[in-house]
Order: sequence, then structure tokens, then C-alpha cells
Amino acid sequence: MKELNNIDITHHSTFKLPSKARRHIVLESLRDIESFFTTDVNGISGNYYLAGAGSNTFLSPEVECLVQLNLLGVEWAAAPAPTVIFASEDWAEIVRESVKKYSGLEALAAIPGTVGAAPVQNIGAYGKEFSDVCQSVLVFDRIEKKFKTFLKEECEFGYRSSIFKKNKNRYIIVSVSILLNEISDNVSVPSYPGVADMVKKLLHNLSDNSNEEISEKKITPAIICEAITNIRNLKLPKPHELPNVGSCFENPIISNEKAEELLGEYPDMPVYLLKETNNNHKENNQKKKVSAGWLIEACGLKGKNKGGVHIYDKHALVLTNPEGKGTLEELTSLVSTIKKQVYDKFGIELKLEPNVVS
Repeated sequence: MKELNNIDITHHSTFKLPSKARRHIVLESLRDIESFFTTDVNGISGNYYLAGAGSNTFLSPEVECLVQLNLLGVEWAAAPAPTVIFASEDWAEIVRESVKKYSGLEALAAIPGTVGAAPVQNIGAYGKEFSDVCQSVLVFDRIEKKFKTFLKEECEFGYRSSIFKKNKNRYIIVSVSILLNEISDNVSVPSYPGVADMVKKLLHNLSDNSNEEISEKKITPAIICEAITNIRNLKLPKPHELPNVGSCFENPIISNEKAEELLGEYPDMPVYLLKETNNNHKENNQKKKVSAGWLIEACGLKGKNKGGVHIYDKHALVLTNPEGKGTLEELTSLVSTIKKQVYDKFGIELKLEPNVVS
């Protein structure tokens, strides 16, 4: 365990709001985790920010205690054996490595953040979620002061939600166990706009004969991973080039009646079916998901700003800090404006997706 005091932690969020921490703790083993969260003599362990890659976090100017895990390692395996991945591994790198030998993660390509954040947010994209591959999650429970394993059924996964998110700061994610399959000829392309076209383009680029018919047998997890990475790079700014934390608002879940009402007035509004699970089949049949980005853009807000904080002019769901001079106050003000205008126009309440650490 290492400790630093009164240090600049601006780089611990990809949004780059100026921030300092009174204490910066680095935990490098399970023993460090158990020791710090059970015997921290200054009592700070109850008031801390657990840092990952900072790709889903806004930092306030002063943070009492930043805790950083340094738990690395991967044990690859094909189902029924689980692949075990420790929390500090980079998610996007894990996906890129996995598609060389396995299928299961390719639709979740290019999502920024650490592996430890994946079960908390139940990250998802292109019709897939972390819960689809999860077998179990190893955590340290700060209340019971012991390590525990949550089976998938115990994680209470939902849309961008889990038991770990609902119980903020109680569970420290140590590692995840996921089920991956050996690559077969039966790899499906996510049925989302642009994916099939990008896959076709990549396959043509790999083919010696541009007129050769593209067979589904040539579609591999690596191709799908590359296609989705390319699409995300076209839509979303890279944090190291333009400070941002990706999508800033969850796509709202509304009733079927509300969806039909809005479609009557806005027929081009994107509406999606909810992903079904064993626990919510009936409930999800009565609700729909709508695009938060579309709602914001329909309010004419794309490209607007409050001081140094901007709504990205290429994707209304993304807020940016282009010159690194934005403040938390400006961010909060812009978020409030977005929420109010969307509610006034559509009667829908937007929910901020990133964490705000104060």
C-alpha cells in the first residue's frame, strides 16, 4: 500500500476538471484492500473515491481521499471454464485481446474504463451487456468486512445498473469471471445501423478479389470488434484528444403509452425494445427505451456551451471540455439546462450517467 498527500488528481478523470486530493491511496493486493477498508486509522475509508480509468467520472475541485486499485492479471479460458480478469485491467484492451481466440465480447469493443467498472454499470452496447457474459464477481464487502463472490443471479443487473451501483461505496470490485466461447463459424453481426456496412467494408478490404461474395463464415469476432471500434471512433471523440467522459445521460425508459404518444408527434424519434431477462420479461414488454441523444438534439442544444463546457457538435449525448478550462459549476449548469429543456419539451426526465465525486 502506498500513500501520497495533497496531490493533483485532474488526470484521474478524462473530463479534466481541475481537482486535488488530500490523500491518494494505492492498493496493490487483496491484503492491502482488506487492511485499508477495515483498519484505516483516520477513518477516511468511509469517504473516498475509488478511481478507475476516470472515463465515467466528474471530479470536484477537492476530493478527500482517492483510492486507486492496482490489481492486474487475466486467466483466459473457454466455457464452461471461466475467464478471470482482475479489476484494474483496461476493458477495451481485454476485448481486443479476447477476439483473437474467443467470442462473446466483440460487441462491447472500445468502451473506455477498467474491468472493475463493467459490472457496476453493467456496461453495454450494440445489443449486448456485461451481464450476458458474467458468471460471477469477486468483491470486498466494506460492511461485512470480508471478500464475497456474487453469482450473476445475485448481481441484480439491469439497464446500466447493478447491486454494486445501488450500494455505492459498499462493494470493492476485485475481479470478474466471465464465460467466453471458442470461435466458431456462427458469428452474428449486431443488427444496429451501420454495423453490417462497416463489416462488409472491412471484409472487402481483406479480400484479394473485391467482387468475391462475402460469406458469413468469414465474419469473425475480430472483424466485428474492429467494425464497432471504427463506428465508435467516428461518433465519439477520443478523451486524450478532446476531454470527455463519453455518454453523459442514460437512454430513458418510458411506458409504451408514452412512447406511442411521442411517436404520434415525433415519428422519427428512435424507440427501442428493452432487453429481456428471466426476471423482467413482463415488465419490459410494457416499456420502451428512447435515445437521450436524439431528445437533446431535438431541443436544439447540440453545439451549445456553458463557459468552457460544451455539448459535442457531432453527438449531443457527449459533453466536452475542449480547452480544459471548464469548471464543475459550468458543467452542473449545462446539465441542468439540458434536463429542463428535455423535460419541458417531452415530459421525460434525463438521468446523468457519470458519477460526480464531491
